[in-house]
Amino acid sequence: DGAAEATAAYCARRDDKVSAHWFVDDDSIVRGVQDKDVAYAAPGANNNGIQIEVCGYARWTREQWLTEHLGSLCNVARLLAHYYRKAAVPIIYVDEHGLLAKHRGVTTHHDVSQAFKRSTHTDPGPGFPLHDVIQLAWHLTLSEPQL
Repeated sequence: DGAAEATAAYCARRDDKVSAHWFVDDDSIVRGVQDKDVAYAAPGANNNGIQIEVCGYARWTREQWLTEHLGSLCNVARLLAHYYRKAAVPIIYVDEHGLLAKHRGVTTHHDVSQAFKRSTHTDPGPGFPLHDVIQLAWHLTLSEPQL
């Protein structure tokens, strides 16, 4: 649908360092920043992670994600499986308390905002089926070739 490409291009034009390592939509996975470089997407966690920007809206419901944007979820799961293989990043959910305890895993911008109090972002929203994405990523580590 072009959202990942358009968002990556928009961030590349900005002069305020807003960026992500990856931009994902229903049919694309687009590189923004190289893994060795810091992406400025989630204040408080920028130096400690791979930033994946899922092109969507925090207002979307679980049903919308699972029916209308399943491609985006699959693409996120593919990236999680890739980083599990490449850098042994655990495919487990880390909430705000886990972030403060420096646990490794998968989190959201909302959790980073709650943990470090450096932004008020709520994305990807309460309807985002993160646990379904994590489960799919685990299945992909067993079955899908690397990116």
